[in-house]
Amino acid sequence: MEYVQERLLTLTPLWEIVKLNKILPNYVVREHMNRMRQLEEKIQMQRRRVNDFKNLIDFTIELKELLNARTKKLQLTFLNKKVNELLHNVISSRFGMAERNFHNKLDFWKFWISTYKHLNWFDKLEQVYRKHNKTYGQKDATLWIEGALLPVRRNGPSRINESREIFVECLRVHKKNSRIYIAWCKLEFFCVDLINQNTKKGESKKNYQTIELIYTDGINNCGNQPAFYLELYQAVKNFPSSSNFRTKLLRDMEDNCGNNEDTYDILAQVNFNLVGGDVKNEQNVMKCISYYEKGIETVHSEKMYQLYIDALDKIAMKITVSSGNDELLRYQVIENICSVYERAHRKHFLPMNGYFAWVNPTNFLLKSCIYRFNFLDSSNQATR
Repeated sequence: MEYVQERLLTLTPLWEIVKLNKILPNYVVREHMNRMRQLEEKIQMQRRRVNDFKNLIDFTIELKELLNARTKKLQLTFLNKKVNELLHNVISSRFGMAERNFHNKLDFWKFWISTYKHLNWFDKLEQVYRKHNKTYGQKDATLWIEGALLPVRRNGPSRINESREIFVECLRVHKKNSRIYIAWCKLEFFCVDLINQNTKKGESKKNYQTIELIYTDGINNCGNQPAFYLELYQAVKNFPSSSNFRTKLLRDMEDNCGNNEDTYDILAQVNFNLVGGDVKNEQNVMKCISYYEKGIETVHSEKMYQLYIDALDKIAMKITVSSGNDELLRYQVIENICSVYERAHRKHFLPMNGYFAWVNPTNFLLKSCIYRFNFLDSSNQATR
């Protein structure tokens, strides 16, 4: 326990300050000293865990906050500088010890980062991210991405080049990770909006050029998948400067992924949000339907028809539960559902659960549809 004793001796000046200035009663000081010894002994054990270091560091932070509160009450705040310096050294050095043992554990890095955020040690936090990138970051890009965003979050667009360098390093290791491209594009648009607010149009052009390069690399390395286009669209949709880029995204997705059912489902949902879409607007509803119609004409599959039916069900249900909606529009949507069921049946793309849903007498959305009665005969024949 020689190492424990050495570490405890570094806190001797702290306890002397506390006792001399009567910041805490002597019995409370003894309790804290004993507790610190117990925690130090714990991290010295052969089978130490991340939680052992966590308990010690959390206790040190609580002690720091307690002493700061007491010095403020006793009007002894001039002592805080020395008190905090001694306790900060404990926190930093114990993290250094823990790193040697747990650099390959994600929960350790998350704890280190969250602690430094709590303490507002952002200069040191950037150093922690750099250490992470060389160790655990080689396996997982999540915290690497966080670290890449930090310079701009702290100081704005003036540090965008630092963030770019971190993203470039990250992509050398995680070339096919779509989250990196998406996070980087989002950061660039964040900077563009800030720059445009300051009317520095020339500066924002550099960001647009970078975005185009990131986007192209993302497509080349992550593959032409509708999910990538959708995630990127959702990430940048709230930035005013991304309007033209979003239009290009949807156009490229349709051009490059035209044989994928999800493409038409995404196009319909982006142009008419099934959760927030305005069902009172007939043009919005019909535009949504047009994408699904194009989908079943282009992609002949059971999945495409199922996506279409699910979307129409949601729209019809929303019209039903909303007040003041056009009854004729509701009827048109229900009629369209019936038509899709029938076409799916004829082309052998209606799954068995679709037949069961159709003949279900509780399916009130379909009760008023004139196609129902014609379709019942054919569905009954199919299920015999």
